[in-house]
Amino acid sequence: MEWGRFFRDFIDRTTTSVSLDNNGSADLGDFSNNSAPNLRLVNSRISSVTLVVSVDEDGDNFSDESISFDRIISEGLLGTWVGSNAAAELLMISFFDDGVYFQAEIDRDDPTLMSGMELGTYSRESETGLLTVTQTFDNNGRSGLTDFTGIGAPNIFVAVSGDTLTATIDEDGDTVLDETIVFQRQ
Repeated sequence: MEWGRFFRDFIDRTTTSVSLDNNGSADLGDFSNNSAPNLRLVNSRISSVTLVVSVDEDGDNFSDESISFDRIISEGLLGTWVGSNAAAELLMISFFDDGVYFQAEIDRDDPTLMSGMELGTYSRESETGLLTVTQTFDNNGRSGLTDFTGIGAPNIFVAVSGDTLTATIDEDGDTVLDETIVFQRQ
């Protein structure tokens, strides 16, 4: 996972500033200045829901590689959510329409938590909001949804109202809610 900022100039050339990088050489760190290689982020002229990422490896102002990304569905539970009352620097989760979720957390102030991400599948009971997950990749240790992998304690319940997702957590299975995290749709 990588976390940072990007800056785009008037010709869509993009530079990056990486704050956290735990994904080795698969990153945007190579694009930290205006010299080769160059990165360009361009909104598709055909569709406002497509982002085209072009890479100019040798700096000759011609794209050597392009990747297109489509905007994810953002309705109901689906979409990307960022925690608004979490102590972490970043707490976000994306729910996709194919039953896959992506969760990321950065908390450099708490050494017991491990900044990183996880990917897996999810299901949600419509009546209770009980969320059950299965991780397929997890590099954030005990952070994230690691403990919420089956029925029984701990349990997490999610409710959506407009652009707000509220996650309530029962840590010990005593049916008393121990924590509430509020997320805003992005």
